[in-house]
Amino acid sequence: MIYITRRIKFTAVHQMHFKTQSKWYGHDYELFVTLKGNINPENGYLLDLKILSQLLEEKLVQKISFKNLNTEVDFLLGKVISLEMLTLEIFKLIKPGLLEINASLHKVRLVAGSDEAWCIDE
Repeated sequence: MIYITRRIKFTAVHQMHFKTQSKWYGHDYELFVTLKGNINPENGYLLDLKILSQLLEEKLVQKISFKNLNTEVDFLLGKVISLEMLTLEIFKLIKPGLLEINASLHKVRLVAGSDEAWCIDE
C-alpha cells in the first residue's frame, strides 16, 4: 500500500455567528488530499497527479476560491461554516469524483493559518 498527497491552496471568507454578534473570517487555506492504493506495475505509480489536480480544480477550487462560503458555494448553502464542517463537506464533495478515476480517498486535511488544522480520515 502506498499513499500520495496533493496540496492545493485557496482563499475564501466565511461568517461565524456568536450569541449577539457575527464576525467575518478570511483564510488562506491549504488542503491536503491523500489517496491510497497499490502501485500500477504498468506505469509505476498509483495515479497521475495531473489527473488528481484537474479533478480538484474542477470539483472544488473553481467553486470555492475567492468566494463567500456562506452565500456563494452551492454545497455549503444552509450549513454552519466552521472549519470542521468545511473539512467534512470537502471530503464528501471530492470522494465520488475520486471513485470515478479509481482512486481511493484516505484523508483530507485542511490547514487555515499556521496554527490550526482539521483532518478527516476514511
